[in-house]
Amino acid sequence: MALPLSICLHLSTFIGNKRSTHKFLPIIQKKIFKEGYWLIWCSQRPNSVWAEIIQIPLIMKKLFFLSLLLLFTRPTFSQDNWFMTYTDSIMLVADAKKISEAFIGDIHKIAPDLNFGPHTVLNTTPAMIYYENKTVNLPLWEQLPPPLVDFLYEVSGGESEGKEVFGLFFNGFYLPHELGHALQDRAEQGLAGSYKNEYFANTVAMLWWRKEGRQDALEQCYGYAKKMLATLPDPVPEGTTANAFFTEHYGEALQNPYVYGFMQFSQFVDIYGDSSLPEFDAFIRTYLGKN
Repeated sequence: MALPLSICLHLSTFIGNKRSTHKFLPIIQKKIFKEGYWLIWCSQRPNSVWAEIIQIPLIMKKLFFLSLLLLFTRPTFSQDNWFMTYTDSIMLVADAKKISEAFIGDIHKIAPDLNFGPHTVLNTTPAMIYYENKTVNLPLWEQLPPPLVDFLYEVSGGESEGKEVFGLFFNGFYLPHELGHALQDRAEQGLAGSYKNEYFANTVAMLWWRKEGRQDALEQCYGYAKKMLATLPDPVPEGTTANAFFTEHYGEALQNPYVYGFMQFSQFVDIYGDSSLPEFDAFIRTYLGKN
């Protein structure tokens, strides 16, 4: 058998410098695959796209095609657009939908038979971002009640900081947190607010964003969480634990943004620094009993 012939090909020959894989994939199929070659590597360079193709036996085409199809059909979203304060409500919902689809897809890879498919909608309320009735409700900065805007300005250190915190957490970190609640709701046939459930959802969000390679954004969130904890009064009495206090007083904490904020940001800091946590897939497999 002859050795495979590996060459590097400038894809502008086939796609006219278009950078969307969804557009050039059918053209590659027609012009390359029929000649006995297969795309095995692709990269973007300034103003063009390059790919390495390899000549392979015809019998292996179906296996390569299946792998490539899975690669290109995974829901994608702009990593640059998330973890920021949105001004365009349509873009916010569209990006959130793509992130939700990616998260749901990861869950279905672990539990294909699980009936899990929460929706995302724009619905700005004093709760900011929350899950209810199979739906994640998203907030838009311009629609926030003034007292919440003032709260974010106060605890973060200024107007620009408050707006950035809103983007990092409420148009950022907390979307997979709420999807974690949706998973609990489906897996446990119901969901009750509690310190334990918040810790679970924060862990899910942390591990999923790490899986997505967003350590940069998590580090920004961590910096602000530490800064805000230095500003927020600690409501936990001496001699008791945060777990015990918030488990007993969770309903009261929900009514006070200073107390609830302290709880949420404390959990974030604790989970961020927990080196014993597994990767996302392993964590979810254990939770769903799929080990």
